[in-house]
Amino acid sequence: MSAEDEAMLAQNQCMPDGLQPEDVATMVLFRASDDGKMCTAQE
Repeated sequence: MSAEDEAMLAQNQCMPDGLQPEDVATMVLFRASDDGKMCTAQE
């Protein structure tokens, strides 16, 4: 993928910095905790 293509994709994302492994780990820990018990991901 060219740098131009990556820049175009980044402009169209709601998270332009990209998703890092730490971001995923934080969400998994939250969802597994008691604090995340009411998050159903349904609209």
